[in-house]
Amino acid sequence: IPNSNVLIDGFKHRKPIDTAISPKNTYILTHFHSDHYSGITKRWNYGKIYCSEITGRLVQWKFGLPNEALVLVQEGEEVSLPECNLTFQFVPANHCPGSMMVLVRQQGKTYLHTGDFRFHPPAVLKSAALHHYLKPEFFSWIPNECNVTDTSILKQLSFDKVYLDTTYCHPKRIFPHQQHAMDFVANVCKMKMDHAKKNNKKVLVIVGSYTIGKERIVKAIAEKCNVKVFAKYTKYQILKMLKLSYEDIFVNQSSESPIHFVDMRDLNWKRINEVVKFHQNSVDEFLVIKPSAMMREANPPKPGHCKVSRSKKITTICVPYSEHSSFHELRKFMECFNVKEVIPTVYSNQDHYLRQVQYLTERDFNVPELGPIPIPDTLRPDGGKKSTPGIKGTLLKFFTPRKSVEEKKVVENDTPHDSADDDLWSVNSGGDGSLSFSLTPTPAGSMNDVGEDVFKIPHSAERKTKETTQCKPEIVDLTEVDVDEQMEIMTMIGKKKQKYGNTTTSAEKSTSQSFAKTSTKPAIKKKFRITKASNSTTISTKSSLTSHNSQASSKKRKAEQEIENEIALKKQRTMFSFLKKK
Repeated sequence: IPNSNVLIDGFKHRKPIDTAISPKNTYILTHFHSDHYSGITKRWNYGKIYCSEITGRLVQWKFGLPNEALVLVQEGEEVSLPECNLTFQFVPANHCPGSMMVLVRQQGKTYLHTGDFRFHPPAVLKSAALHHYLKPEFFSWIPNECNVTDTSILKQLSFDKVYLDTTYCHPKRIFPHQQHAMDFVANVCKMKMDHAKKNNKKVLVIVGSYTIGKERIVKAIAEKCNVKVFAKYTKYQILKMLKLSYEDIFVNQSSESPIHFVDMRDLNWKRINEVVKFHQNSVDEFLVIKPSAMMREANPPKPGHCKVSRSKKITTICVPYSEHSSFHELRKFMECFNVKEVIPTVYSNQDHYLRQVQYLTERDFNVPELGPIPIPDTLRPDGGKKSTPGIKGTLLKFFTPRKSVEEKKVVENDTPHDSADDDLWSVNSGGDGSLSFSLTPTPAGSMNDVGEDVFKIPHSAERKTKETTQCKPEIVDLTEVDVDEQMEIMTMIGKKKQKYGNTTTSAEKSTSQSFAKTSTKPAIKKKFRITKASNSTTISTKSSLTSHNSQASSKKRKAEQEIENEIALKKQRTMFSFLKKK
């Protein structure tokens, strides 16, 4: 604080700032997170530490400081420091249990140090001290429990300086409201548990946290699912010290709860696999929840953006939940309060500092606000598998990949194609939910000329053919296949001939030998497109050979075409089983 020896979260600066004021500094601790109490030791004797009651209990538990080293301050209580000619009081920060903002008044000037905070008007504006700094158009944001019926009594004051938590001060750092994230997690857990109970199975939910923080997420899950929350011994002792209004939801016996509240550092694959191995005979599914806004960097932001990954029994969800203000909320804070000067507290260099000031003070800055997070289909009990009507033009990258990125995209308009020799695998669906395929080469200028059926594979099990009895029709998006894998494909087709009662012909042998000879050269370029054709079952392919075959006789070309047609028929019989295996 200017013109004083008072430091906020500055415990590494132990030398007296001004010995004329006091031989020791005065310290204020906003909350109990390691990046803020860093510098405090068990032998601390460099000055008194002012903090909230919850933070004081945690500091004594961590460092064993004597009572006289700490001064516990209640929310809203005004503390006077005559030697510095200032007063300060704590304002709720809506960050973690015991976190506070510091409102300082010194010689006619007012400073606000937010520490770490999440701006949410119903939570932050509970303090009557902040009401006087609101702009008149935002008086309606004052919570009803404050009983401010006459706004004319409010003084329209201004903050001379605001030291603002700018952890997420960037237009990309936009994420949903805390309540939306909590509702999303609670609804997913409820859905999973109800489905497991219906099928006589068990789900174990693992939620990450820090030393303190993220308690509101497990509270939402416990209330929604009507269950308790398990925490290991150390975590359980910390939760009891917080003296939360909902502390009765926490238990220290793992058998009493399907919700485990663990340290964020335990949410790694090694530790999770140990938990899976330990519970492998009693738990059918593990749901791992990582609540952190660092997982979200979409620009422009998309509602419901969360990262979901699966591995056997484990489903991991990265939820965009944070206890820091999003960029949208920082802008709202600056809009509703009278602020003369804003000072970012989280930045890397001077350019970053100036950029943040510009983000916060620029008037015409459109910041979208996100709504509730919908549950993705991949998290639903059916696994997101639905029928496939309307999947027109799905690309199956099967053989030699295209040369450019543009050519890899599925074209659904009438854009002409470059080469008449390039054919691709593609799949289309009919109105009855069935999939239609053909192996007809596509002429130039008709890239997506799809409209007629060649043969249909219905979704129902009643119409499965001999070739499709071991697989279900589904949309498949294969990765690109190089030349070596093309050889492997040809080898596999040859191995499966006996399954269908076919014998190897001399034509097929010559094709195999020809493929083996040419595969070492940058030569063969073969692509296929499956399209619909009216009542036709003709399957043909077309290949473009390199310069060493360009002058071959017409007789040789005709023989090669017959060989390729025969091989294409073999591929038709094995296509679905191969795709399923792949």
